[in-house]
Amino acid sequence: MGISERKEREKAELRQLILEGAMEVFLEVGFENTSIRKIAERIEYSPGTIYVYFKDKDEILHELHHTAFDRLMEVMEKTAVHAEPIDQVYAIGENYITFALENPQLYELMFVLRAPMKAINPECEWEDGWRTYNYFKSVLIKAVEKGQLKLVDPEVLCVTFWAAVHGLVTLYLRERFHNLPQDQVEPLMRHSLRELVKQYQSPPNH
Repeated sequence: MGISERKEREKAELRQLILEGAMEVFLEVGFENTSIRKIAERIEYSPGTIYVYFKDKDEILHELHHTAFDRLMEVMEKTAVHAEPIDQVYAIGENYITFALENPQLYELMFVLRAPMKAINPECEWEDGWRTYNYFKSVLIKAVEKGQLKLVDPEVLCVTFWAAVHGLVTLYLRERFHNLPQDQVEPLMRHSLRELVKQYQSPPNH
């Protein structure tokens, strides 16, 4: 490996270190209480080093959001292997839960952390989040058009299913299921979501 290649790799590694340190600080003290100095202290570098890569904490948060939603989008798009829209609806729900449980810090950052919308993306108003939302809605529209889901406004369906799965995941991440047998919590979450979708499915002879 040449000198230039090694320098580029080192820059990429430091950039990633800054992002990981910033995510830890954001989740620990909140967006408003986070500062470049606190991030620098976490990764044991000077604030000036961070400013070489990011102009402010807003830009760091935006970068983290973009990366996180790219990963979620990839997970959702993998469900396109299902020929029937209704099967894809179930698969998206399953994959969403898996993504959240395997990436709890990213999920907290994406959906739970309180932060000004302008800090996430001042120009596009949470474009990354709406991209995943609209993808799911497009699948629901196909399921409704094929008669696999009841004739309900896809916007209502999308909000209903999203709110349900988000609620289940957030209760889990915030440790609100401790009174339940722990080996049953995840299966219960998945079963609850499947039962909700079933309520909106059209009868077999529809």
